[in-house]
Amino acid sequence: VTDAEDSASSSDESAEPTDYHAIAAKWSAIIVEACDSTDDEGWKVVKEIDDVLVDEHVLTNSPIVCRRGRVPVRTDVDCVMNILAESNTLYWGSTVISSRVVEEISPELKIVYFVFRIPLAFSRPRDFCCLLYTTRLPDGTGVRVLRSVTRDDVPEVPEYVRGYIVMAGYVVTPQKAV
Repeated sequence: VTDAEDSASSSDESAEPTDYHAIAAKWSAIIVEACDSTDDEGWKVVKEIDDVLVDEHVLTNSPIVCRRGRVPVRTDVDCVMNILAESNTLYWGSTVISSRVVEEISPELKIVYFVFRIPLAFSRPRDFCCLLYTTRLPDGTGVRVLRSVTRDDVPEVPEYVRGYIVMAGYVVTPQKAV
């Protein structure tokens, strides 16, 4: 996504404030559409183990490769979304050096900063400044999307390599009644 209105940068003090809610809503729609499990056109299963399917899809006219994991979970969307919200440092384990909320724009929208240790010899840690958006859609689907942003109040640090996340996230869809 390279449109000017999608640029989440706060580098010009005289510019209008960035509308992070509008940007996050657009990104959320993109990731939901990319992961839509009702239309399997263009998706191919690349791995299957037990009940877990991993699919891959290359977006049209784009270098972006989407991957999705599909697994039935015997719980509700709220439970899964809460686990995702609370488990970041647990999930990342010892690779996280530090993390913090830079700005809480609203309960569902935050600017976050984190630093990861890279498990390769002679590699410097990576740091990221991202917009994190969590929402629920009218059909009950939970969405959590993360994308890098540029902020003057989060400058690059010489000890780290600034990473860039084009887009990452989770789409948790309730199972349809059979």
